[in-house]
Amino acid sequence: MDDAGALARSLLEGRRTAALEAWRRFQPAVELTLRRMLGPGNDLEDLVQEVFLRFFDSLRGLRNVESVRAFITGIAIRRAQEEIRRRTVRRRLSHLIPSFLRPRVVEPDPQSRDAIARLYRALDALTVEERSG
Repeated sequence: MDDAGALARSLLEGRRTAALEAWRRFQPAVELTLRRMLGPGNDLEDLVQEVFLRFFDSLRGLRNVESVRAFITGIAIRRAQEEIRRRTVRRRLSHLIPSFLRPRVVEPDPQSRDAIARLYRALDALTVEERSG
C-alpha cells in the first residue's frame, strides 16, 4: 500500500492486514503528537493504543479517505486534551486522596521539585486549546 487513501480504503473494506499496516504507518506520528502535548510518561503506550481503538471504531465516519492521517492525528489531539484535563483535575484534587491510595513515586530533589512546580503552574495557565497548538 503506497498511499494513505489506499490504506483507508483497505481498512474500510475490512482487510486484515490493513490494521497492522495502519499501526506501522501512523503509530510514530500518534506517539509523537501525544508526547509533544503530554510529555513523557508511563501511560504513553496505553494512550497510543486508545487512539488506535478510537480510530478503528470511528473509521466509518471518515469523509475523505485521503485525509486519514489528519483524521487519526485529530483523534490523538482530542485524546491528549482529555488527558490534560484529567491530569489537571487529579493534581488539583490530590490533597483529598488519602496518602496510602496515592501512587508511590521517588521524590525528586528540592531543585527539581521546584522546577516541576513552576512548569505545572505555567502549563495550568494555558487553556487546553493553547496547549494543543
